[in-house]
Amino acid sequence: MVTDLLKAQTRSLKMPGLARSIEMLGRQAREEKWSYEDYLHEALAAEQASRIESAIRSRVRDARFPDEKALDSFDFAAADGIDAKQLAELARCEWVRKA
Repeated sequence: MVTDLLKAQTRSLKMPGLARSIEMLGRQAREEKWSYEDYLHEALAAEQASRIESAIRSRVRDARFPDEKALDSFDFAAADGIDAKQLAELARCEWVRKA
């Protein structure tokens, strides 16, 4: 089967992002009648996105951050002088859109 050959080739070429999305992209390409160039573009874009995500995960892991933190888990009662309402407003980034 061609799909099995493609998966073997993606493993050989070390393209796991493409391997994960090749069946879905093939199905979508057939349904939407993509050109060969469009299919190739989408396949390479899937691999590129996978590599970027992998690099980010690797950098975060290598940074050895103690724990992932989020504002919604911050204990405002234990922090003197921090206004929860103001911090929530800043987190929405409205100030960026207002410039």
